[in-house]
Amino acid sequence: MKYIIPLILVNILFVNCFAENNPENSVAENGLEIIKHASTLFESQLYKDSEAVLEQLLQQNKHNKVIRNAAFILLARIAIEKEQLDRAEDLFETSLNVLPNTAEEYYWFARMSSKQASNASIFTAMGYATDAKDGFKKAIELDKTYLPAHIGLFNYYLSAPSIAGGSSDKAKQQIANIESLSINDGAQARLKWLQDNELTDDIKAFASLVLSNNKYDAKTQFQAASALVASNYFNLGLKGFRQVSTLAAAEQNQLYVYASYYQIGRTSVVGNLDSKTGIDAFQHYLKVFPNLEPMITEKLPSEHWAQFRMSQLLERSGEINKANNIINHLKSQPLNDPQLVNALHNR
Repeated sequence: MKYIIPLILVNILFVNCFAENNPENSVAENGLEIIKHASTLFESQLYKDSEAVLEQLLQQNKHNKVIRNAAFILLARIAIEKEQLDRAEDLFETSLNVLPNTAEEYYWFARMSSKQASNASIFTAMGYATDAKDGFKKAIELDKTYLPAHIGLFNYYLSAPSIAGGSSDKAKQQIANIESLSINDGAQARLKWLQDNELTDDIKAFASLVLSNNKYDAKTQFQAASALVASNYFNLGLKGFRQVSTLAAAEQNQLYVYASYYQIGRTSVVGNLDSKTGIDAFQHYLKVFPNLEPMITEKLPSEHWAQFRMSQLLERSGEINKANNIINHLKSQPLNDPQLVNALHNR
């Protein structure tokens, strides 16, 4: 979502180029304000409200093509979020026929096409996959510094079947392009590529390098620790999560700082590590969880999972009554998580 604002700013530049000597400057300025307002609603996930604002703008039929095109693109983004992919496709067909096009526009067209390929039948998936790949490439052609397109093309090459142009080697080639634009996104791509290729020794070396250098942000360090745990380097992974948990919980870090407390506990369980360390981490996690913003908690493991994992550590450390009390409490709750329900059933 954060990449919708650059799109709007690019369109503002186009408007200013021809609005300077235009007697209808006020109309253009009004259109820009409407687009900005709709973008703010979109970023707040108020999709219905944003859509209504944009539809009203288009019905007025008095705004220039750049303003209208921005509206079509944002409407397409809304349709993608609402899983209305056919509508999104129609909107992109309209916007892409209006020049000039932008890297952001082709990027989101490619993202939409990727979703369509995932949901399509075997007869149509190939066409959508080709559209996705070509869209990412076109975005890069229009702006070689547009990072999301490089990441999108990397993910495409890594996940698409070879018959659709997927290639681990081509994905690896994209990593250097990503690293040249963002050291953190580049490191995350490299970790993902190493895990996909199950190169555990290289994962250990690179993840350890990331965790030893404070130039990497909380997200990258968190992913490095996760990669270590996934490769069964439990002690190193635990050390990484503890390191992330000590970072300042600034806005851009807080999700990974709080998630690290959960992962310290979980790693203690799956890696058969020190129970007290894990219990302490879960207790802290459960203490801060109720006070976090919903936009953070919805991305974190639930309190119920933290309680269940903590009960495993309590049981292992001999505190059977405490463990059983937690399990009985959880079994009395109306749980909607089938995986957790199944885990409780087996206790």
